[in-house]
Amino acid sequence: MEELKRAYAERILNTAKEAAARVMAAELGARRLEQDLVSTKEEGARMLLRLKQIIDVKTKEAENSLLSQQRRLYELESQLNEAEGIILDLRAELNQA
Repeated sequence: MEELKRAYAERILNTAKEAAARVMAAELGARRLEQDLVSTKEEGARMLLRLKQIIDVKTKEAENSLLSQQRRLYELESQLNEAEGIILDLRAELNQA
């Protein structure tokens, strides 16, 4: 009977050890998943910051291009007005001649 009790106690002990090992493995897996989640969040945040920087640079480039085009348009309009003035002067001279 003692041997049966000992065998039963050993069986219970082995079952408890197996359960503890499974719990420890599950906790280790949970820690790994948590670490993966943290690193994924950090990577996502870095990617968003990089994307914001790229968008800011592209926006600044577009603004600079627009300003340059506006200046060029102003220059061309000035030249056009000057040319129209010259044409009017030349027509007036032709009409007087």
